[in-house]
Amino acid sequence: MIPYLLHSALLVSLFYLFYRFVIARETYFRLNRALLITGLVLSLTLPLLKIPASWSIAPNGFAGLRTEAVEAPAPVSPPSARRPMDHTTPIATPPEILAEEPVSSTTETVAETVTPAEVATAPEPSIWVKLLSWLPIFYLIGLVILAFNFLLQIGVVSWRIWRSNRYKTDRFTLVEIKDGLAPHSFWNFILINPQQYEPELYEQVVAHEKIHCRQKHTMDLLLAELMIIIQWFNPLAWFYRRAIENNLEYLTDHTLLDNGIPRQSYQFNLLKIAVPNQPLTVSNHYNQSFLKKRILMMNSKQSSPGSAWKYLSLIPLILLSVICLNATQNPEQETNETNTEMNTNAYDPEGQVDVTGTWMAELFEDKVCFSLNMSQPSRHSHWQTSRCFEKADFEEAPKANSEGEYTVTREAGTLIFKGAFYEVNGQGHHEFKPNQQFITSLKNKGFTMKSKHIVFHLFLSDINSTYVDFLIKNYQITENQLEEVAIFDLNMERLKTMEAEFKALGYKKLGLENYTEASIHDVDAAYARSLRNAGYQDISFRQLVELKIHDVSAEFINKLKAQGFKDLSLREVQDAAIHDIEEVDVEGFAKLGFNNLSLREIVELSIHELSPAYVASMQKEGFNNLSLEEYLNLKIHDVDQEFIGQLKSKGYTNLSAEDIENAAIHDIDEVDVEGFARLGFKDLSIEEITELGIHNLEPSYISGLQKEGLTGLSIRDYMDLKIHDITPRFIQDLRAKGFTDLTANQIEDAAIHDIHRVDVAGFRKLGFTNLSLEKLTEIQIHNLSPAYITSMQKQGFKDLPLDRYIEFKLHEVDERFIKEVKGMGIGSVTNEELLELAIHEVNSNYVKSIQATGLNNLAVRDYIELRIHDLPASFIKKVIAEKGKDVSVDYIVRRYHLEEEEF
Repeated sequence: MIPYLLHSALLVSLFYLFYRFVIARETYFRLNRALLITGLVLSLTLPLLKIPASWSIAPNGFAGLRTEAVEAPAPVSPPSARRPMDHTTPIATPPEILAEEPVSSTTETVAETVTPAEVATAPEPSIWVKLLSWLPIFYLIGLVILAFNFLLQIGVVSWRIWRSNRYKTDRFTLVEIKDGLAPHSFWNFILINPQQYEPELYEQVVAHEKIHCRQKHTMDLLLAELMIIIQWFNPLAWFYRRAIENNLEYLTDHTLLDNGIPRQSYQFNLLKIAVPNQPLTVSNHYNQSFLKKRILMMNSKQSSPGSAWKYLSLIPLILLSVICLNATQNPEQETNETNTEMNTNAYDPEGQVDVTGTWMAELFEDKVCFSLNMSQPSRHSHWQTSRCFEKADFEEAPKANSEGEYTVTREAGTLIFKGAFYEVNGQGHHEFKPNQQFITSLKNKGFTMKSKHIVFHLFLSDINSTYVDFLIKNYQITENQLEEVAIFDLNMERLKTMEAEFKALGYKKLGLENYTEASIHDVDAAYARSLRNAGYQDISFRQLVELKIHDVSAEFINKLKAQGFKDLSLREVQDAAIHDIEEVDVEGFAKLGFNNLSLREIVELSIHELSPAYVASMQKEGFNNLSLEEYLNLKIHDVDQEFIGQLKSKGYTNLSAEDIENAAIHDIDEVDVEGFARLGFKDLSIEEITELGIHNLEPSYISGLQKEGLTGLSIRDYMDLKIHDITPRFIQDLRAKGFTDLTANQIEDAAIHDIHRVDVAGFRKLGFTNLSLEKLTEIQIHNLSPAYITSMQKQGFKDLPLDRYIEFKLHEVDERFIKEVKGMGIGSVTNEELLELAIHEVNSNYVKSIQATGLNNLAVRDYIELRIHDLPASFIKKVIAEKGKDVSVDYIVRRYHLEEEEF
């Protein structure tokens, strides 16, 4: 379970970071939605996929994680950060220690549960190991809490829908809530308090929520909630869910605007109805706390087709994650390959097979320094280490221009070098023979010795039984920790020295993992004292390591102080080191008038590589007296002298920095200004050019519309037509339906309401000729079709005006409802009565409940009146008991309201 969760968490994080830093600002909201959902699904399913071993870079991926790794608090650093064995003597090959090769799960178990016989001698695990063993339980507790919260939200939404008045409209159900919650939707239910909004505003809010329903945004939110339940411990998963929610709002906003809602009034309404009471996370909601971002996205430039490469770049990243992280299949084949290799290049804990490889070396006066290489190509494994041995360590020390066998023996085993030296450089093959007695003694102390190269590392670091006993007694060492001690050369002398020195500095509760980490990163007492002397007395050990990793030294701190930064926190000092603020030309900025820069400003200058030379180049272009932030914004958007020159060549001079920044953001250098000039649109302002770039409007588009008769329009008119996807083909289709001599505004309205989808020929066959554009718009809005009218005529409703059919359709008067009314036993019904029965939801169940009270021979209008006032059957029975069955409906209604007022 843990490997799957870690693998899934990594994929979720990678997809979110890709979205956040690569495509979040793109306006392909539908494509962004597809990418976010695809990323979510892949993050939850890809870890379950097994791939052929030949595809994999790391054959076991996350499936090969050792359970012992949970016990190792100290992170393993990359090869470049590991400490070589000898700091003073150079060797032929640069020293570095690479990680142990990955091991196939089919050939040997990397982490194995200790058997009962070994428990008696195994060291008692530390309290941290015990706490870490509870992690799965903590995860399950969080999962149960989040799952319960999810079900609770579903229940709350269902309860609100069930207890509220509901009205069916088109494919959606309006649910009238009475509390102050913001409007929201769930599946095809739209929950809104109509009393809070004016009619026009109410219609706009409902239109917004209908888009959520129509595009099935609830499914996205439910998937996001599922991800949160599984990945609740991953902070980026929560950001991922927020990204899904935000993108759905962007998509809905742009869909509404594309449907003809005026941008300015819509944005004003967003601000107008924003309320703090938010609905649940499983529902889509109209109001959000990120209104500013939504408005910015509405006004932003439409992404160009050239930005599609960003989305395609995700494919190789997904493939790379698969070959790096996914587990492999065909374990039988891997077992055969591994068994073949074991004859020459593996280690058997029983000592029957040796560790072998190649070596290169260099002779010095009193020592020999070796670079040892071991490789298993079929298992994608290669590792290298460097060690120096004193000449006295050899049974017969190597000499220049000699050839033979050179042997070093220690308690862990014997290392045999076979080869030759030419002058002071040599090469050959090596073979390690472990000491079986040493292995047996370690097993008796509770170590399984299953890791193939651990004994070899113990040999290289000259770790003996005495040191192992010391580690068991003082640190309750695990096998994983023992291996790290060996790999990172933490011998007894070095460990005791570090213990004494760090305790003297006040670090009295350090564990072995801390000393191992200090050894990895060369953190020693001298380094700690130098930082204290620089003015930082209270430094935790963790801070000490982090500062060392980022090369924070006393010299660096003193340089910061010399620049005037005297009271910085450790975090600020670390940030300054991370961003290489030493490379910022502070004096150069001072000469340009930017004195007394704060550390935050200097860090930003470094991040965005802003130099005095760039500022000077902008000043030459006339941009003087700008703030540092304004110069930063120009630099961020790649505004340079060449770009400004291009704008000037188009006739745009005396532009402000903000104008140029907007021009760069929206790539207006790609706008064909000359082409628009040939069409008569000369002297376009920079704002107009920017909008042309935003909406990707080209001269050829205008030429096409002019050929269809749309001439003499302003550039703004053509822009509106482009926004609504009006093409020459669309205009031709309208003319084919008989609509000629239409104005640009009429064509735009037709596009907004998709009236090209109306079956005009079908309506004409039914006798509805000479339909106006406005009437077609109404027909499309209410989804009226010739088939519906035909079905109504079959029920006897013939020769009605079109408006009556529209009313019937609006209130869902159809064949089913008519049959239900006929079966109620309430007599003949007029068209108006039928419509009122539908409006007030007078159905067969309601009629039966009234008839059960004893009221008989009621007119249709009586049932409607009782339904309007929502009289309960129990009250009607009470009145009948007092006044008899001949009591009038008017009396019952008046009596009911009088008693309500008295109550």
